[in-house]
Amino acid sequence: MAWGKRAAPEPEQEEEVTPADDRLMQHLQYHLGPAGARWQEPGSERLPVDVTVFPPTEARPFAVLVTSGMSARPMTVPFGVARRAEREHAELCMLLPAAWPLASVPAHAGPAESAYWPIRLLRELARLPHETGSWLGAGHAIPHGAPYVQGLPFSAAVLVRPTRLGATETVPGEPPISLLQVLPLTEAELALKTTEGVQGLLRTLDPRRIAP
Repeated sequence: MAWGKRAAPEPEQEEEVTPADDRLMQHLQYHLGPAGARWQEPGSERLPVDVTVFPPTEARPFAVLVTSGMSARPMTVPFGVARRAEREHAELCMLLPAAWPLASVPAHAGPAESAYWPIRLLRELARLPHETGSWLGAGHAIPHGAPYVQGLPFSAAVLVRPTRLGATETVPGEPPISLLQVLPLTEAELALKTTEGVQGLLRTLDPRRIAP
């Protein structure tokens, strides 16, 4: 997936990259319920990013996919950005319909590409700021240039606050971790976001795209 030019690797990496700590998972399970399948990346040469599925519950009729690993390093948030320190560490989530295969399939099973692409998208986006020396925050749109998978119209994504998840969007402690929701977009929707802004885009989207 081509998300832009990556920063050249440094000769030495003194900072040790560790997976998201127990604080993240405890916070998520407190607000989202018991975790389901966890899709791990053993032996990855890139920043390891796991994706955990939180199956639907009676009170939450949709599944939630959440990354862990993106917040292991601070992002390069420019000086002057409001609440800069609070934005340096983040994880990503995506809300999927309860009937989506990933909501119940075991992590060791091999789902079809038509079902698996959200995990691949989350991992690529989670690595993007660390490989390009940039940052991701609410309102940022990321073009891809080609559909995520054959037969799907989505070729971009926008990040928004996960308002349907309530207090889940901020993991307290030091450092604080923000949770950002990924919304896949079509090329036309990306153009609308560019001209009308995020709020203009959200007003046009089917609410089920935001919270299935």
